Amino acid sequence: MESIQSWNSIGTIMHIKQTFKRTLTVDVGDHTGWAFWDGDTNPAEWGMITLDRNVKGLEVQLGYMQTQFKYLLESIKPELCVLEGVEFWAGNLRSMTSAKRGNLSKLSYMVGMYMATCLERGIDVRILLAREWKGQLKDPMVHSRVYNLTGIQLKKGQQHISDAIGIGLSLQGMFYRTRTNPERVKRYKIVKS
Repeated sequence: MESIQSWNSIGTIMHIKQTFKRTLTVDVGDHTGWAFWDGDTNPAEWGMITLDRNVKGLEVQLGYMQTQFKYLLESIKPELCVLEGVEFWAGNLRSMTSAKRGNLSKLSYMVGMYMATCLERGIDVRILLAREWKGQLKDPMVHSRVYNLTGIQLKKGQQHISDAIGIGLSLQGMFYRTRTNPERVKRYKIVKS
């Protein structure tokens, strides 16, 4: 049996590209954007889970978001969930400010919580870092590419949905020529098992 395996994490992307059914892509945060894919190049559904600002306290906020995420999983029943992972960019003022405020820690908790919620339900999970799927693309460029590739017009303030859709497009090989992955498709080898 032959399978495709890459030199690095791109192999995960190549494998997902071949079996892209019942897949949920998620941009994690207080405004968690999501897109559900079921065998088409465009998402079948998309939306956002938003933290109610009246919910106070980290633990209560995390519990609220987990409950909302559980409802989403129960309604769409994905087989694979791809979460955008958290990373600290020392050269980025926004990332440094986020780390000082504790927002990166909260995001890390949420990624772990969403992952555990999926695994409890038998849903496979992959974590994909932003630099792996979009490189250094800013939000307006991601929004523009999503619109150009899918025709989906999202409103201002829905950049988390754009990112979730962008993750799915990237997994399908449609976000080529990012700075960190200039030509992803050529970075794989065939492995016989």
